[in-house]
Amino acid sequence: MVTYNEIKFQYTSNNITYSYTYYPTAGTITFNNIYSYLSQNNITSLSIFDTIRISISSSSFTFESYLFSPNNTNANNSNKKFTRLKNVYLNNLNFLSNYCFYNITSLETVYFLNTNITNINSYCFSGCTSLKNLYKDINGTNYNFQYIITIGNNALENTKLTSLTISSTVTSIGNNCFKGMNMLTDIYFENSLLNNIIIDNNIIDQNKNVTIHLNMTKAQLLALDPTSNNIRKYHNFITGL
Repeated sequence: MVTYNEIKFQYTSNNITYSYTYYPTAGTITFNNIYSYLSQNNITSLSIFDTIRISISSSSFTFESYLFSPNNTNANNSNKKFTRLKNVYLNNLNFLSNYCFYNITSLETVYFLNTNITNINSYCFSGCTSLKNLYKDINGTNYNFQYIITIGNNALENTKLTSLTISSTVTSIGNNCFKGMNMLTDIYFENSLLNNIIIDNNIIDQNKNVTIHLNMTKAQLLALDPTSNNIRKYHNFITGL
């Protein structure tokens, strides 16, 4: 159990791992908060960091938009950007801000460890063109968006994820959430109540190689879509109908 709030940065040089920990005090965590702390510890460049471990257990904290994104307007110096970030560990977290990791093209893996996140907000991982793994533990078990209620607009846009399982807790997926995910081949939905939303979000139109695995019968889909338009349009891409 995390009893304090921290953001830990790690990098490796000459086979030695260095670690720096920022302890936020209250309110909104901003890029300038973090950079000021690191500068005080003789770290003048954020570009050297390849791993971030975040443990924020208090609901009184929030993240500013674009917190770790190179598009953050406060990161106007190239040395102040997370240009080598590959791994993010989220522990006891219950929020992710809009654009939080937007356009971090080096990011490959995100670990959702003991998190109670209910929303992955808009553009959170959009533009993370190397992102290929979402895990729920350090053993590499695939993350299934457990406890998530809302996945925001464009949240996973242009990532390299190949397969997604969407938990039954998810009730809303934003527009263009899966846009540009050219490596995506399978989406498994556990919640049959979600599927009318999914089909309306043009997943097939944007991902021609994807197969949607629905937890519903043809009769249930017909009940959602009495005109059968979506069945005719998507029947080659949907299993179990």
